[in-house]
Amino acid sequence: MTTQIGDIIDTTGTQKTAISGLLSDKQNRPNESCEQGKSCLLVKDASGKEHWYPIIDCSLNSFLNNVGTDTTFGGSYYGGYRITSAGQRACAASGANCSTNEWMRSFANGVVYGEARAVSISEQAEGTIVRLPNNVQAGNICVCRAKAYRVKNGNTYGERQTVTTDNWVVRGSLRDATDSDCVIDCAFDGDSQSGAGIDVPYYAYIANACSAPAPEAQMCTLYSFFDNVYNNGVIQPHHSAFYVSNSVSSGCGTGSYFAGNPHCSIAGSWIVDAVPSGQGGGSLGYIFGTSGYATIAPGTAVNSIVNLSASDMSSTGTAQHNAIVCMVQGYKASGDSSETTVTLNKALVVAVDDTNGFNDGDLNSPARYCMNAAATTYGMDWYHVLGTTCAAQ
Repeated sequence: MTTQIGDIIDTTGTQKTAISGLLSDKQNRPNESCEQGKSCLLVKDASGKEHWYPIIDCSLNSFLNNVGTDTTFGGSYYGGYRITSAGQRACAASGANCSTNEWMRSFANGVVYGEARAVSISEQAEGTIVRLPNNVQAGNICVCRAKAYRVKNGNTYGERQTVTTDNWVVRGSLRDATDSDCVIDCAFDGDSQSGAGIDVPYYAYIANACSAPAPEAQMCTLYSFFDNVYNNGVIQPHHSAFYVSNSVSSGCGTGSYFAGNPHCSIAGSWIVDAVPSGQGGGSLGYIFGTSGYATIAPGTAVNSIVNLSASDMSSTGTAQHNAIVCMVQGYKASGDSSETTVTLNKALVVAVDDTNGFNDGDLNSPARYCMNAAATTYGMDWYHVLGTTCAAQ
């Protein structure tokens, strides 16, 4: 027994010495990536090297994390907006407290206010959460961002609480969108139908301070030249041409408008001068492209715009092909020193044959069809689509 007691005393003394050494030698704030006042976690990599990672204190906004079900504000609308001095829909109700250029959504536990932008980004899926690049262009994708909320307590609402976030939620594509249009769209038109949809998961995402950073949206380029053509109209025919291996239209001939143009020597090509309706403004420039046979969904109508790439087109028609399609390859605006090439993968259907397929091998047909369509009003909706299509950078 005496021996055991002696061993315990010796062990306790040794442990005391060891603990004293740990206290004096411990590293409270390591030099690597651990800011003063932070707690850090030590992790060793495969080579045994030590790395310190800050331990972040998370916070959770209880309201944004649980806004509740859709509830009308003022008894009529689930949402509203205010573009100028007058509030609309729910924002017109007493006590709505909407600011200029702001949307509002109403829920069981309170209301959320936000802003909106029409931007040019490649992310279009409704509900996608992104951060916007600093130099993002204006475009036709509506994005919404929460900026404030008011908590509901019985029949009253508390003061506005500011929301600070760089995360936006994609509402979707809106034709010819402006920021004001998107304010209305982000309010879900402020109609009388319930439909919280995409915004509730977004609020929960920004409620948690430890949510993973949203990815930065991918910017894209919009080629406004095509929309300029659409908005001004094109008369038919002014100057247009096509070229195939065994035939060339007069527009490419000696002394013609497009004589010497490089597209006058590329098989299957077409080219058209974009002239405003009435010719009063002179030429806007010219558009050029290619043509071919393709296989598209049965029942697709002539003048439809379909998603195809150049590799989906063939210069020779076979029984498997059921359409003739046109693809824009670029343009040269009036005053530009060089052409601008584009890859937008939006093809115009100019002929369909769902029965036998195009197996005649007539190489004249696609180029001629496309020249005629591109030089008339049939091409106008096509140019509008091209002018509002995002070309990812």
